[in-house]
Amino acid sequence: MEKGLILSVEQIYRYINSLKTVGGGYLTNIFNFEELKNSIKHKRISFEYEAEGYLNLLCEESGFYRLYFFVAAGDRYHFEPIGKTVVCDVFIIQKNVLFEKIVNQLYSSAFVQHACIGKWVLNSFDRFPVSSMEGYTFGYEKTIEIMDKVISIFDRYTDYLPDKKEYDLFFKDKKFINLYKTAGHKYIGSLIYTEKKRMATLEFYFIVEEERGQGLSRLLHEHLYQLVKKKEYKIVSYIHENNLASIAVHQKYGYQKDQLERYVFLNRG
Repeated sequence: MEKGLILSVEQIYRYINSLKTVGGGYLTNIFNFEELKNSIKHKRISFEYEAEGYLNLLCEESGFYRLYFFVAAGDRYHFEPIGKTVVCDVFIIQKNVLFEKIVNQLYSSAFVQHACIGKWVLNSFDRFPVSSMEGYTFGYEKTIEIMDKVISIFDRYTDYLPDKKEYDLFFKDKKFINLYKTAGHKYIGSLIYTEKKRMATLEFYFIVEEERGQGLSRLLHEHLYQLVKKKEYKIVSYIHENNLASIAVHQKYGYQKDQLERYVFLNRG
């Protein structure tokens, strides 16, 4: 068994390829490889590897660790609690035997399911009204205050949230739509999204607590739709399965649920 620090993407590829050559089923949780490559550049990633067995990658994040694991021989998989919370994401199109094997490995290593997040896609803009903006205005600035608000509201284990020292990197490619009351320029809320490959991904949106319950989030949604409609993009949003209010809003505007789901598992050490 080898343990140490991952120093390059090539090192990961070597270990993964060695596991792929082993018979008996190659299991993996699918992940965003770009996210992992960025982590190698900016963070310490430890690993545990057993030839013809498994590979664990532990990526240090803001107060916890994220686990990427690759298993060739399911009965040999091993994970030791490290005294801190560890998060593992499993992406699937549909539940099958492979998914059940991965989940069983996590359960046997003292992980519990924390959340299930569904992918919702908007391909048509036909159902979007244009609401009156009377009394409200938009801004597009990224301020430390708004970034702090984002970090304070969302679930750190499911939204890949950074430390303040990493704000510049985390928010670099994200675009902001901020909502204000015209009178006094009072901040109401924000919608943050990214654009890539003719697709806009809705990353976060919220209304400040004291202004909720008035349907104001529709102004943020509709403004995003007006911006991307001109570019003929589709819009993608990821929603917790128990966030029924957000699901209802998306359904109202014609979003359709995609097959892809992300299951989030936690080991609290």
